Amino acid sequence: MPPPPLAAAGVRVWTAGEYEHELASCLLAFKNGGRTDLAPVLSAVLAPVLAAAARDVREAAAPGTVPLYWVPVPTSARARRRRWLDPVASILGGAPLPRSTCVTAAVSHRRVRGRGTGSQKGRGGAQRERALRATMHASGVRGAVCVVVDDVLTTGATAAEAVRALRAAGACVPAVVTLAGVRVPRSPQENAWTSEVAVSEFPHGFI
Repeated sequence: MPPPPLAAAGVRVWTAGEYEHELASCLLAFKNGGRTDLAPVLSAVLAPVLAAAARDVREAAAPGTVPLYWVPVPTSARARRRRWLDPVASILGGAPLPRSTCVTAAVSHRRVRGRGTGSQKGRGGAQRERALRATMHASGVRGAVCVVVDDVLTTGATAAEAVRALRAAGACVPAVVTLAGVRVPRSPQENAWTSEVAVSEFPHGFI
């Protein structure tokens, strides 16, 4: 089952793989090690789960010709200054997209007095939810079908806030897609939640 914030939101969660071994190393090198050359590798890993999620959403929530939008979770201003890129948007932007789908940067951060949108590392699930509540805003998606895309799923608080913002803007949000998911016993008990995995192993030939 999804982490509590996403289970409460009633969305299905898809992950491309577990956050460990080559996938974790590749993602960390891309985000924090300056290895921008790894973006195509990560985009290729994300592509199958996009295709799987699109089929699922089409069957359940978006039949016919209704367009499907992939919405990347935005990086914080602090992280963008440090990295000089938006990791999720970069990976998603380089992935081959399923037919009749497109990417839209519909969600953005907004300032909430007394709270920041910086790193969530070291915070528990409840702390993350409180810190992120009402910190995102969405626009231009009324009546659209949107799937939130993030890099790593831990407590689900970040993705849940993006889902809330999109729904508040009038979008239908049936699913969340992430590149990697944190699992037991490699994480604290509160992060020990499983997801629908579309790719069981990282393709070793990419490294």
